[in-house]
This record gives sequence, structure tokens and C-alpha cells, in this order.
Amino acid sequence: MKRVALYIRVSHEEQAMKGYSLQAQENRLRQYANEHHYQIVDYYRDEGVTARSCPGRRKEFARMLRDIKAGHIDCILFIKLDRWFRNVSDYYTYQALLDQHNVIWETTEEEYNTHTAQGRLYLNIKLSIAQNESDTTSERIHFVFADKIKRREVISGKLPIGYSIANKHIIQNAQAPIIRDIFQYYLNTHSIHKTMHYLANIHNIHRSYPAISKLLRNERYIGTFYGIKNYTTGIIDKQTFETVQQLLKNASSKTISSPLSCANNIISPLMASATAPLHPPSNITNTTENRHENNNTYAKYTIPCKYLFKGLLRCPHCNHKLVGLTRHYKGTHYIYYQCPQSHHKALTCPNKTLYKESLIEKNLLTLLPTLLPKAVTPLTLIATNSQELKPSNFPMHFYWYCHQQYPNWVRANQYQYWHWWVEEVTLPTTLLITHENIKLKHHTI
Repeated sequence: MKRVALYIRVSHEEQAMKGYSLQAQENRLRQYANEHHYQIVDYYRDEGVTARSCPGRRKEFARMLRDIKAGHIDCILFIKLDRWFRNVSDYYTYQALLDQHNVIWETTEEEYNTHTAQGRLYLNIKLSIAQNESDTTSERIHFVFADKIKRREVISGKLPIGYSIANKHIIQNAQAPIIRDIFQYYLNTHSIHKTMHYLANIHNIHRSYPAISKLLRNERYIGTFYGIKNYTTGIIDKQTFETVQQLLKNASSKTISSPLSCANNIISPLMASATAPLHPPSNITNTTENRHENNNTYAKYTIPCKYLFKGLLRCPHCNHKLVGLTRHYKGTHYIYYQCPQSHHKALTCPNKTLYKESLIEKNLLTLLPTLLPKAVTPLTLIATNSQELKPSNFPMHFYWYCHQQYPNWVRANQYQYWHWWVEEVTLPTTLLITHENIKLKHHTI
């Protein structure tokens, strides 16, 4: 029995004008499958998605592709070709994938024969007509939007807190004073976290930490809409907005000294005497007040302390660098890493795994010491009192000291720890980190 996937797509405009509702399509496809004695594997419904949307960004379409690659589907059913694609290039790109997995497609309302030259010509004509219709619609919409912008009318019905729509124009509403209060409160506290709680406790508006951060950065509050300045009267004056942006920028990036500068500060007493006291890595600070004048000695870093492994982790499927994301649950935030290709280019990478940062950190702290040469630790070296530390051996001694102090460091220093020793880590989906997954940097002093 042929295993079929029922693919349904409709945009809001088509549903209103042509009656292509999801339910109507589903009923027709189910009837067709039953008449031909097909086994329905699943229903894939992309609602409110236009034909011009990138296929890789259609969530249900991407899910169907994963099932195709897994060998669960023999045939795809849709009512008309324009439900599938309205772009000749996209059609042939994904047709190659279907051919690779021996998957065919059928339409319930149209007849196509792709096995003959005449049939392929007819298919190309239909695709070209559908693409032209889509392009014409897009041009008409752009023309309407351009006319609306000239008249300073609203284009979309979704507006941020503090704005409403009246007579097709954007105006301030009763919540505008709340936005001014929030900006002023952040200016006084310099804390997004406090601002988040203030908004909830005083104004009874609950927003997550990222939402507050996005709110404070939103240019619409100075009247900039659709990339046009002074599109409407801003809720926040420009001077206040620019001051807030500068504070946010200073808070999100911290300038610190590199571990190399810390190593240079520690190596002198070690070289002078094996019994010299070790200075803790407190030299790795979040400011540059004590930065040495010699730029070769002190390297300047601007780091995002939010994600410890930013730029170090790679996807096991496509080798693309993983990106960090934060999720909040009951007042606690959790940091994960994911492959951006799996969301933007589902055909390229199927890896939807979320890697939890705390688990990565725990595994690496356990495994990393086993990858580095066994060296005499600084504490043991002090006890012998007779050995002389050579500069070429120092990175290993410095590592063992950092490894011991890691739990006591602030997040910015922990970030530098990983970026000092590790080149990159390829994470398997099981999160089982092995020696072969880690590339180390080579350092000599």
C-alpha cells in the first residue's frame, strides 16, 4: 500500500478570496487517498503561509522533508501545483530531493505527466504562470504599501505597547506613559532585571527578560517605523533613547584582559622562585583601568558573557557554528545552543537538537584535563622547592591553576577560560563528548 503525506497550504488572502480553506483541502485529499486505497502517513498544514515564502521556512513543509529523508513517505498529495510551489527554481531544487528518496507527488485537481517532454513542458508553463501571478500580486501589494507610507498610514496591525491605530494612523494610547516610566526607570537603575520586575509589580505587565531588552531597543518608540524616521510622534525623546542604547551597549559587552596578560603577570614570581606565592587570576578584570601601555602584552577583548561557548561549538550534521539562545521558566533562565541551519535551511541540516550549556560545561570540565599533557601543578612545584619552571612549560602550569580556580570565577573569566584553551568542539546529538570532538589551541610563552 502506498504511503502518502497530505500537504495543505493556504494564505489568509487565498482563504478569503478563493475558499482554499485548510479543512476544504484536507477533506478533498482524504477522499482522494481513500478512493485510491492509500495509507495516510500524516497531515502537513502550513496555514497563513504565502507561496513566496522560502520553503525551508515553512514549518510543516520542513517536517515533511524530515519524514521523507527518514523513509516514511512514498507519495505527496496536494490539490493543485500552486499549493506546492509557485517558483520554478524552488520546484526543481526540492524535486531533486524527492527523486533521491524515490518519492513522487500527485494532485487531486490537475493532471501532470513528467515522464514525457510534452508533460514537462506543460509543467513548466503552469509553474511559470503561477510564479507570474505571485509576482504580480507582490508588485500590487508593494504599490499599495508605498502609497500608505506616503500618507503615513499604518501597514501592519501589530504595534508595540504604547501605540494604537486610529483612522489608519499610528497614535499614542493610554499606555504611552508606562513606556516613558520604563525608560526612565532603566536610566535610574541600569538593570533590565529590575526593570522587568518593576513593570510587573507596578504596571501589572509581565514580560520576559529578552522582551524587556527588545523593548528598550525598539526604535519605534522614537517614531521610526518601516525604516522611516519621524513616521509618527515618538513616545520617547531621542536623547533619552540614545542614552539608554549606550547603557545597554555597555552592559552587554565587557572589556577584559586576555589570559595571556594574566599569564605574564603570574610567570614572573614563578620564574623568580619556586616558592613564590601565586597570584589568583583576579587580574582578569571587567575593566581596562589597569591595562598596560604595551598593547602586545595586554590584548583587548570585547566578549559576550551571556554564552560561554559562543563561536566554539559546531553542528555534527552540517559543521555550522551553533548559536546560543535563552529560555525562561518560572523565574529561571536556561541557556541552550542550536544549529541555525536547521531552522533557516531545513533541507541542509535536520539537527533540531538543543544542547544545554550546563551539561556541555560539566562534560568539558571533566574531559579537558585528560586531553592536555600531565604537568606538575603549581602547588606541587612549590612543595619541591628545587625544580625550575621553564617558560615553555608554563602554559600547562597556568592551565592547572585555572582549572582549580574555575568554579570561583565570574562568568566573564569563565568565558575566557574556554576561548583560551579550546579551538572548537563538535557536539554529537547524544551530548557525549569524546577526545576526537575537541580541538585544542597550542600556546607557548
